[in-house]
Amino acid sequence: MIVVSIRPIQLCLGLAVAACGILLSGCDRPVAPSTETPAESSAAIKRMGLGLTPQRGPAEVMPPGAVAVEFEPQKMNFGVLPPGAAVQGTSRLWNVGTTPLTITKSITSCGCTSTENLAGRVIPPGGYTEFTTEMHMKSGLGPKMQKITVFFGPKQVAIQFYTAEVSLPVRLTPPYLDASKRVNNRWVQTQTGEITVSAQDGRPFRIIGAQGRPPVFVDFDPATDQPRTQYTLRWDLAPFQGVIPWYWVVETNRADCPVIDARIRHSSTLPDQPQGRRWVPSDTRLLVGIARPGESFEVSSAIEYGSAFVPDPSSAVVSSESAQLEAELIEAQVDGQYLRYRIRLTVAEHATPGLLYGQLAVGASGFSVPLYIIGRIEP
Repeated sequence: MIVVSIRPIQLCLGLAVAACGILLSGCDRPVAPSTETPAESSAAIKRMGLGLTPQRGPAEVMPPGAVAVEFEPQKMNFGVLPPGAAVQGTSRLWNVGTTPLTITKSITSCGCTSTENLAGRVIPPGGYTEFTTEMHMKSGLGPKMQKITVFFGPKQVAIQFYTAEVSLPVRLTPPYLDASKRVNNRWVQTQTGEITVSAQDGRPFRIIGAQGRPPVFVDFDPATDQPRTQYTLRWDLAPFQGVIPWYWVVETNRADCPVIDARIRHSSTLPDQPQGRRWVPSDTRLLVGIARPGESFEVSSAIEYGSAFVPDPSSAVVSSESAQLEAELIEAQVDGQYLRYRIRLTVAEHATPGLLYGQLAVGASGFSVPLYIIGRIEP
């Protein structure tokens, strides 16, 4: 029997953005000369991020010394957020020089970050202009950093950085396995390491698997010890015999977070960047939670492209490269800088209970990239 359901890509969106201490605010567009002291101006800006007070400071300027400006806050930190969250923050760009400054344009480093059009604004000496920036969290876990670049001429720019960490209710620290490093222009490989698994809400839980195997605990015996809110696990890549997966997956007994993944940073898992491909995948993996043999459900994904190239939706393709999953492309539509996919997945009737780690090929215009489907199969 096939059970059809619509399954959100992201789990645990019930983690409210407000719980991260982020206050959303609007923006005063007029350019205002400053009559405030630094202490007064800081008080006028909404508090940003997880319990952080904005700090005004010199902007990163290219070339050095090209313009005398400061950002308030100097860097925007939105704290820890759930996948899929969208947050806003208000900033001020101060002119600390002696002559007026005219903004010629402003750009963001990614389609997931947007801001107002600052072109044409004039900032008087000692004054500021205020603007709002919005950042959308994608599905990948771990630290994120984007930036806004403000131009005062063809080669005179000031840069403000925006950071956040994307996490599920159960958090991995660090959010990746550091298995390869470049030292003196050569790769140095690491086979083992440790990672911390902790509940952000302080609720005890159990870990029931790590990459489809029994977890290897540090200083914990699951046969005798009571469940904890935090564990340390040891990871080991030797069993993979050189064929390293992209993700290392922890399975828990929490219904709101049955699987958490850590990206494996290894020389063999670097993203493919073929010459001629004019787009990048928005996601390299999707978490689908609990799935059952014979169950069908929908997921969504996307590829991102530049303004000079718009892929033909009719060229979109999706196929499964896993015996555990069947994949069918329902539709592909252009949406701004994205080609968005709706995909129907069906778990094979013969799929074995345990870790679901499937691979799709998703592409357009003659190119494709892997998209990993991660969950847990239960009877």
